[in-house]
Amino acid sequence: MTDVLAISGSRADLGYLLPVVRRLGDRCEVRHLGGFSPAGDSPHQIAQAMGEAIEAASRLLDAPRLVLLCGDRWETAAAAQACVLHGVPIAHIGGGARTSGSYDGVFRDQVTRASTLHLCFTEREAQRVGDVAGPAITVVTGSPALSDLPDPMPEPEERYDAVVLLRPETARASWLAPAVAGALSELVGLSSLWLGGCPDVGSVKYGHGGLDREEYLRVLAHASVVVGNSSSILLEAPFFGTPGVLVGDRQRGRQVPSSVIEVPARARDIREAIESQLVVGRYRPDYTYGFGDGADRIASIIKEWLDA
Repeated sequence: MTDVLAISGSRADLGYLLPVVRRLGDRCEVRHLGGFSPAGDSPHQIAQAMGEAIEAASRLLDAPRLVLLCGDRWETAAAAQACVLHGVPIAHIGGGARTSGSYDGVFRDQVTRASTLHLCFTEREAQRVGDVAGPAITVVTGSPALSDLPDPMPEPEERYDAVVLLRPETARASWLAPAVAGALSELVGLSSLWLGGCPDVGSVKYGHGGLDREEYLRVLAHASVVVGNSSSILLEAPFFGTPGVLVGDRQRGRQVPSSVIEVPARARDIREAIESQLVVGRYRPDYTYGFGDGADRIASIIKEWLDA
């Protein structure tokens, strides 16, 4: 039996979990939800996969003292439901954010309500955890995804001027790619790399998959601008000083660093924001979501809770 079981639902959460797992050493192990895969991206198919994810998580719960979960995806919410049924306490990384353009915000709050320890990225998010969960053990740690990053970041295998990170706005029907593609087509000579995300309602047309974590961060750190609606535009890119253009409403409600320009999903607005960011160039590193010591703080809090 392990003290802490970190459950990963998708590749999206590993960059947050693994730095903490390494610091907890033999008191923690990480397990991946497996044995299921969405048959498609319809609401029914994602709901069916979510049910299978609850069962997969239940099979992993061999009496750990604490389960470590991160974020807001449906796989994470499924793991939290299994923990509630088993009576296993949860330490939740990344609660308290508000994202009105995605159902992730609903799933994030569900995990918050089920959790015992709340490990938040910012003071504002910690305050909102209190609104959602009531009195609780809530600590501002910063994002652990910013831990263990080399400085300077090594060069990627190939550089791109623009990195595009587009995900579906799952809280409403929308199709953002034509507006972004239209904006980029007017910027002659600008090289771009489009990277897909994880399975969600409406995600197939955006593409799945991408680079491994290390190469992804190298590409992000050395890009001239990052465009889209992924949380990486708010967390990792500003930490590197990479200019960002945040498109649409998926991340609406989150704290936006000064290196990011918010625009509606219209080609002209996106193009003008990209042009503006290219003129400005690189920013000073932004620490809205932490200073790079988030994993140390989280591991220390978990050890203190275990040893109390």
